[in-house]
Amino acid sequence: MKKVLFLTLLFVIVFNLKAQDSIPDFKYNIDDLKFWRYDYSKNETISEIIGNLELMRIEEIYNKDSSKKFFPYVKYNIFPISKLDSISKINSKINRGLGCCFPVCTTHLTNTKNFVFWASPNNIKSALECNGIDYILKNAQLILEPIKEHNYDSIEALISDLRISQIEK
Repeated sequence: MKKVLFLTLLFVIVFNLKAQDSIPDFKYNIDDLKFWRYDYSKNETISEIIGNLELMRIEEIYNKDSSKKFFPYVKYNIFPISKLDSISKINSKINRGLGCCFPVCTTHLTNTKNFVFWASPNNIKSALECNGIDYILKNAQLILEPIKEHNYDSIEALISDLRISQIEK
């Protein structure tokens, strides 16, 4: 009985070590921020959402054989910080339920001291193919990181501190 228990425990440990080795290491592209712009709009339809912030790359990305191109973007819904717990729970449920591949299908959640930025899978175009290079996550972090620790009285004040320019319309 001890041998069976020992072998079972050994099998579980070895399997877990091998399973950790097979987790893919996702690749992220970090751009020069001169390729990125933003667009901000107030939300007038849903009372809980303050506004929408879209971060977009202004030059297209091509796949290896140049047959496909796309413009990476992420559109965040902006909420007051009081909604962080409920948005985090929704984000976790959606990520657990996604059956598609990373980074094509994912969510993004980040927050500052006063605001929560959340993007659903429908509001993100981060890669051309499953297990491809994510062109959004690290670039969005570079753009939003400097504003995370500041207290802003309004979303407009926060937007004016972004490290990138507004898209020309």
